[in-house]
Amino acid sequence: MAKGKFITHQVVADKKPRRTAMIISNILLLIGSLSIVSSLVYLLFNLEKSDSLINLLLPFILAGIVLLIASQLICPFQFKYRR
Repeated sequence: MAKGKFITHQVVADKKPRRTAMIISNILLLIGSLSIVSSLVYLLFNLEKSDSLINLLLPFILAGIVLLIASQLICPFQFKYRR
């Protein structure tokens, strides 16, 4: 019996949006982790002024945490396969 070419309902996804999302996710992860680590290292080397530096560095630490969460949220929603 001859096999016909049937539509298999498979969606071939373009790899460029996946690659772009992966690059953006990695960049956000890198920036967030560098922000947190650099703030904590600076605070560690200046322990005598830690009271005044906490108010200064707290926004950087919170922004780093937000960037880490955003980088982790990009991946699961972007890479699900469509059925």
